[in-house]
Amino acid sequence: MSRSERRRHARAGRAAPPAARTAPWSWSRDGLPCVALAVIAFVVFANTLGAGFTYDDATIIRDNPRLEQLGPGVFFRTTYWGSADAEATLYRPLTLLSFAVDRAIFGPGPFGVHLANVLLNALIAVVVYGLVRSLVRHRGVATIAALLFALHPVHTEVVANGVGRSELGAALFAFLAVWSHVNAVRSAPANARRAIAWTAAAAGAFGTALFFKESAVVTPGLMLSVEWLIVDEGRWRRTIRRWPRWIVYLIPFGLFMATRQAVVGSGLPAPQEVMAYASGLERMLYASETLMRQAGQLLLPWHLCAEYADYRHLAARTVTDPLAVGSVVFWMAVAALLVWLYRRGHHVLVLGGVWMAVAILPVSNLLFPIGTVRADRLLFLPSFGFVFALAWLLGAGLARRGGARVASMIAMTAFTIFYAVRTVDRNRDWQSQETLWAATVRQNPGSPLAWTYVGDAHRARGELAPAEAAYHRAIELRDAAGFVAVDAHARYAELLARRGQRDRAAEHYRLVLTHRPDDIGVIMNLGEILLHEPATRPEAIERLEHVCRLRPRDFRPFANLAQARRLAGHWQPALEAIERAIALEPREAGLLEIESLIRDEARRAGVDLPGGGS
Repeated sequence: MSRSERRRHARAGRAAPPAARTAPWSWSRDGLPCVALAVIAFVVFANTLGAGFTYDDATIIRDNPRLEQLGPGVFFRTTYWGSADAEATLYRPLTLLSFAVDRAIFGPGPFGVHLANVLLNALIAVVVYGLVRSLVRHRGVATIAALLFALHPVHTEVVANGVGRSELGAALFAFLAVWSHVNAVRSAPANARRAIAWTAAAAGAFGTALFFKESAVVTPGLMLSVEWLIVDEGRWRRTIRRWPRWIVYLIPFGLFMATRQAVVGSGLPAPQEVMAYASGLERMLYASETLMRQAGQLLLPWHLCAEYADYRHLAARTVTDPLAVGSVVFWMAVAALLVWLYRRGHHVLVLGGVWMAVAILPVSNLLFPIGTVRADRLLFLPSFGFVFALAWLLGAGLARRGGARVASMIAMTAFTIFYAVRTVDRNRDWQSQETLWAATVRQNPGSPLAWTYVGDAHRARGELAPAEAAYHRAIELRDAAGFVAVDAHARYAELLARRGQRDRAAEHYRLVLTHRPDDIGVIMNLGEILLHEPATRPEAIERLEHVCRLRPRDFRPFANLAQARRLAGHWQPALEAIERAIALEPREAGLLEIESLIRDEARRAGVDLPGGGS
């Protein structure tokens, strides 16, 4: 061993917690921490078991007819959203399949989804313990890291929200892939067969993670970081010499990309509107500032929010913006610190920073814009790097005597209590749509989406005046930013129509249709408003005919078209429309009444319609 290597090992030894550092795995001694961690992880999120469906749960889980079948084929052949719009660029078949299993076992309610999420999170806590135990071979550090990971409040959005399943599944198998890869590298010198088996397991776990969520594409980068900094103790030349082993990971990656390409194509999600007008530099400065805030969240997760897009402040950061420039300086200082730590042989701490960087990079908006500006769920996998480094520091402090030990004990107790209490409290915000969006407008009053959902909650309770105010606020925020709050306009128009303000309602409905020309519900509502006035009936007829073409097997647009034709005195077309509606839904008694009315009015007008004896 060279002199530099001896110095490196000496420094690493001083940086490491002693005692159990090389203790082998023992089910009798490691089993108890695993059980305790699983129980703690379950208990801290137990108050989410009675929660309802929130946020995207309604579309992806509650109202998704694809979940009625367990055959995996339908999920691998369709997009995540099952639609052809911009959001159809997401492809997560195993996430959808897991929801179908939930429904088959527990029924269509939310309990089974939440129970599965809480159990998965408990399992992940155990896997994190095993991974850290494998990396540093220290039970204390592994226990602290897994405990902090299990309790971290920033994970609430993932565990408490049903659709957080994609993050849970991707993270679980990413951790397993890294763990298997480490075992493969360590087995290679002595047992080639075991190394091949572990490599195959790592490749399988990597592929599974990808089919849960696309962001698992970072898994090979995480494997490489762990191999370089932990297995090879920072000797990158040794890591590079093993490059042929990495070819096997191209198999699951290629399979995923080919399958995704066949279903989704090569598109990327559209940029979130807050940064839609930002230049490349402005976007990167905004992303740098956001990443700095997220780093603060990992340490002290006090401010948590379901929707961070603030339409009062668009992503227009410049090189003169103090906070943006400060964030760049901050990250330069972090990079310098990591280099210094690397040269000092503190590879565990370096891995913590590198893991966070690799895991967050694809969803940071630095490389390319993504469909969100910021989200707590995006920190689930990156947070492992933070708790790993923090656990190592706390473990090193606890291994000393005197003030360092006391300070570490106080810090660990404070983190544990704060994280647990904050998580339990944050879980309450995710109990229902009403509680979630009421909390969100307090945390981010500049979110049109939050105000729209608040309006929905008021409308569901029959509180029309507060609902109107909430929708109006959503419209103000989004329209003032240069966009159109389409959903808020549609809901606002509905309330205006209820109050008899048909002209104003029609104005909002028309605005919606300039952006969503095939929105059947809006066209139907607008048609019902327009058919009451002779001057607007031609437009009503034209729009309702369009809906009939879009929905040829839906009786409702034909019934509305028949009414519009009747009021316009077009007896024969009115009769044809209502007869079509009756053919589609013969059990609807109201349709026969409309047919009778058409025939009576036509007879009084001196028009003899065919089939009068029907």
